[in-house]
Amino acid sequence: MNLNAVYELKERLEISAIAGVNLIEENFRLHRAIEQMAPFAAASPVFKKMNGMCKQLIAPNCPERSGVLLDVLALVNAVLCTQGTLERGCILQDLKAEKECAEVTERTGEILTNIPYSQMAPLLEALQGTGGGRYAVVRDTWDSNAGLFSDYRILKLLVKALGDSYADLADLAAEILKRQGKIIVPLLKQGFCKGGKREMVRRIQVMEAVAGADENAFYCEVLQDAEKDIKEAAILALRHDPDNTELLLALVKSERGRMKEAAKHSLVHMNHEDAIAYWKQNAKKAPEKMVEYLMDSQEDWASDLVADILNQYMDKLEKIQRKGFSMTTGERDELLALWRAAQGKHSEKLCACYERLRLWIPEAVKEVLMDTMMKAPHANLTSLAEKLYEEHGDRYLDSAFLASLMCDTPETVYERFHEYLENRGFISTVTDRRRNPKGIFRLFFRMMYVESEKRFIVSPYSYGYTVRYHESYLHCASQYYVIKQGLDPRWYPLLLHYKGRFSNEFSDIHQTAYADTEEYNNAYDAMVAYLYQPGLEGLDQEYREYFYESITKRGLTIGAVRMLKRHGWMDFHGLFSYCDSSKFSDWKMMELLREMPFDGVELAEELEVMMQKNDFSKTRRSRRLQNWYERLKTGESVKDLW
Repeated sequence: MNLNAVYELKERLEISAIAGVNLIEENFRLHRAIEQMAPFAAASPVFKKMNGMCKQLIAPNCPERSGVLLDVLALVNAVLCTQGTLERGCILQDLKAEKECAEVTERTGEILTNIPYSQMAPLLEALQGTGGGRYAVVRDTWDSNAGLFSDYRILKLLVKALGDSYADLADLAAEILKRQGKIIVPLLKQGFCKGGKREMVRRIQVMEAVAGADENAFYCEVLQDAEKDIKEAAILALRHDPDNTELLLALVKSERGRMKEAAKHSLVHMNHEDAIAYWKQNAKKAPEKMVEYLMDSQEDWASDLVADILNQYMDKLEKIQRKGFSMTTGERDELLALWRAAQGKHSEKLCACYERLRLWIPEAVKEVLMDTMMKAPHANLTSLAEKLYEEHGDRYLDSAFLASLMCDTPETVYERFHEYLENRGFISTVTDRRRNPKGIFRLFFRMMYVESEKRFIVSPYSYGYTVRYHESYLHCASQYYVIKQGLDPRWYPLLLHYKGRFSNEFSDIHQTAYADTEEYNNAYDAMVAYLYQPGLEGLDQEYREYFYESITKRGLTIGAVRMLKRHGWMDFHGLFSYCDSSKFSDWKMMELLREMPFDGVELAEELEVMMQKNDFSKTRRSRRLQNWYERLKTGESVKDLW
């Protein structure tokens, strides 16, 4: 829009203000400028108002001409201010922050996103404030709306949060930043201080996770005059570039203490012949010490070196055994320490050690095999699992089952192993050596369907017996094995109707809880719940029947109620008669009450059933439940009780 007429009007108004309002009626130049505004008045309400005020100003009978002049001049200035531009007659240079924003834009499509205040405010307060509860806000926001964290303002706050005094929040910020990829590197470099504290260490750790060898020059620069913790992080980051072999060998010789240890842990990732020669030479001198570093490498040369160390140690044990002595506890511990270095390795020479080692440390052998298959899948390992299963039976059933999940189609896996879960007669169970299903369940107890990602995952054996999807999955997502082809749907009826589903058959393989006892009071219920895959036809009825029967036999739990609701169960009356309140904290009891599809008087009646069944005597729990009961009976909502 050409605003020359408006600028001319502004100029004439300012001249009139200087000359005095008494001369306005005779100012023909002002009159002409006002006449030029007529087309603008027809185009916009603002210009129409401006034109009306100008006509009032030049009217013969205008009572407050000076006031009208100031008003119209203010309006004209305001309009022109909104339409103004700023130019500078020189070559402009981009600000550093603008370059960073441009890189963010390249990935996300925009620098700042249009985030509602209701979503942005809690996140900003959590990242900028102090006190408790901030970690949960950031974690829950990430789980529910990860897109918010692509906003440039949030990214800068996350970088700052790397130095937060609450370590868990700082670690969470680091994990979220790693998910952003290389785009975050410029922000990590901005304001980097070699004399800084833990924040700078985390910056390097995030940088090396997303950029690797691409930022090798930065790591080398940081080595000069940096604080010890920062220097240590930079040395560890040198492992990504194979050209650092000579530098790392020099650091191993020149540094002491933690710096020397960091250099060794980085050197083990180098495949240069000089680096390999260093490890072979030192393995002969002190093999027990070298395996600590060899654990970090998955290369075949490191795998073969570990195999040599293990074979030498077993030769010594066999020599002692031939003399009539047994392996001592100390020798067993030493062998276990050496064996831990086998994790993540799969050379043929090391795989050949499994058969020999299983005679000495059978459980540790299987655990390392399972973990390595998940964390570093390789054809040598799956073939080894199948071989051990064929030669030694159900002792390696879980290994063979995992190998089949990794290599075969879902249909083939089912056809191979479904008979383990079928309810057969006593004679069949006794005569067939492959009828013990615990190996199958060891995998199922670690398996979960992640609905947000539409895939099944399995947690490594070293993570215990739980695979719950919470912040640990965020921190360790790369450690979980993804079953790319999924499960055959025919597994579900077998699991839901397995004869031992409500017994103590699996008490020896889930001593640690699959889920906390207040959500599911046993591992089998949790397994069935976490394996559920939406979209499969015909499962709702079977899931309803399973969890109702579980409640009647094992007791009421929050998780069971949620699964009943999810699968369309309608009649929840009387379920409180199966509730053992001694297994619930007050908060979890309130969570259970809120989960039930009742409220007010109806919920009070159900609560009364539980109170009559449980003998509380005059305890604090009794007084609290009685208080809730009386308030619900008056019609108060369960939401207002706590």
